[in-house]
Amino acid sequence: MYPGSHAATDPEKAAVVMGTSGERVSYRVLDELRAYLRDSIAGYKVPRVVAFRDELPRMPTGKLAKGRLREEYLTDSPA
Repeated sequence: MYPGSHAATDPEKAAVVMGTSGERVSYRVLDELRAYLRDSIAGYKVPRVVAFRDELPRMPTGKLAKGRLREEYLTDSPA
């Protein structure tokens, strides 16, 4: 999960989720994920935005490129 913001006064939490190869994501999966998070972490930490992706950006070392995810989310969001 990473913090993003559509506007300076409206910070949002977002989760980017990568499914297993070829798996189709349904609303049921999204509902189960949100229910699990609501039971597991504080309410203010539960992401309002959940994006499902086939792949996550990686650095040459194989680590997750969190900066690229943040840039993509902030760039693609409406101002």
